[in-house]
Amino acid sequence: MTEPTSDKQMRKYLAAFADGELEVQESLHVLEHMKMNPAATSRVMHHQRMRRLVDRAMREDAPPVPDALRRAIEQQARREAQSDRRAAQRGGVVARIGRWVPLGLAAAVLVGVFLLNHPQPPRNATPLTQGVSLVSATQARQFEQRHLDCSRYLDMLSDRTVFPSDLKAVPGALSEYFGKERFAPSLDLSAIGFRFDGLGRCSIPGSRAVHLVYHAIGDADQGQPEALSLWIAPYDGEPAIEENRLYRSDGKGVSHPIVIWRSGGMIHYLVGDRLDQVEKAATNLLASRS
Repeated sequence: MTEPTSDKQMRKYLAAFADGELEVQESLHVLEHMKMNPAATSRVMHHQRMRRLVDRAMREDAPPVPDALRRAIEQQARREAQSDRRAAQRGGVVARIGRWVPLGLAAAVLVGVFLLNHPQPPRNATPLTQGVSLVSATQARQFEQRHLDCSRYLDMLSDRTVFPSDLKAVPGALSEYFGKERFAPSLDLSAIGFRFDGLGRCSIPGSRAVHLVYHAIGDADQGQPEALSLWIAPYDGEPAIEENRLYRSDGKGVSHPIVIWRSGGMIHYLVGDRLDQVEKAATNLLASRS
């Protein structure tokens, strides 16, 4: 990278470092600057604290926060961290501890960067874990387009007539299709207001995948009913996720949220029109495994 020639430029690099956006050599250069400048270390730590606070607030049990609002809050936090001059005042405290302390703090910041960009799954229940790169942008667009097309026109489900239309018969049909002795998960979403409307083969996320379509019950007179699409395929080790844990992919470039989990040797991709619906449906499907 071109080395910064002013404090203003260095502040930009510090913010990028705190967000984990720099390459290895760039990060080493910033660490060297932090070792000699306690105020810079304080600025990075302040930025990290702001990000953690925003992340924690967004993960609390509260009404769903629109993605646009979340991004706006994060951007504001980033701007505040970059321009906050009070961090420099706290640098004096760091300096009094000793000349080697800034290097130790820089190492701690590196750990913070890693944890923020590689979140560790909590150990309780089945929370919704952020998984930024679980689905490529191309695959996310494929999921979204198939969801939109097939939820509007069920005839677009490939080989739909091969599978039963009665949901009670679907688990047995999937056991035969996937070559499993028993297909364990319950696929009924009527408890949260969605009816099963169709099932067919699909080329995403793999050659053996199937695509189930659900529609909201009781809103047929309100225009196109809200829909959910569930893809199920044998799990081949990718993406690397823990069993029985829900992951939300960022789905860059698409407006429909994607939640992913694996259980019983199968991987599931759930796509819907609203994040709160997708989360509720995914939690219901995972919790109702018999």
